[in-house]
Amino acid sequence: MRLFGQILVGLGFLGGALVAVLETDAVALNQFLPFLLLGVAGVVTVQLAMKREASHGGKIEANLEELAEALSRIVDRARKLEQEKSSLSVYDLPGRIDEWLPNDVTRFVDIRDAMSHAWGSQTYGNIMSHFAAAERYTNRVWSAASDGYIDEAHTYVDRAREQFEEAKRLFEAARSSASS
Repeated sequence: MRLFGQILVGLGFLGGALVAVLETDAVALNQFLPFLLLGVAGVVTVQLAMKREASHGGKIEANLEELAEALSRIVDRARKLEQEKSSLSVYDLPGRIDEWLPNDVTRFVDIRDAMSHAWGSQTYGNIMSHFAAAERYTNRVWSAASDGYIDEAHTYVDRAREQFEEAKRLFEAARSSASS
């Protein structure tokens, strides 16, 4: 279904582009509109297919489990980074962040929609607000540490950990209330 929708989008785009360049003075709307509608139908088809795929019950549960595991690893590593920050050179912090966090953060972000499907937009927004803040703080640590600003780097290591922990707490609360 998704492939069919993508083909419709492609045909709509190519047909519309062809019609748009045939006339130099004006676009022939009677020829252009069918291709526009074909593209819109393709977009709708793709969106419906993606929603159907994402909301499949077994997939949501598997993704929620993977989200929980990724978030636990992120929090554990953020705590470890906070514990080790004083013993590390400030210039070693970016390497440690690059080593420990990107894979789990990327995976969490890739499948985060499962939270919305399972618990609704409000809960999703609450969790992601803290997660996004933690990401921004982590980026700030990386940048400050790269420039040698040890106090700022250490401050934002703490803030990043706090935000990751809050995201995890909200995630676990949503999960436990959904299973009750």
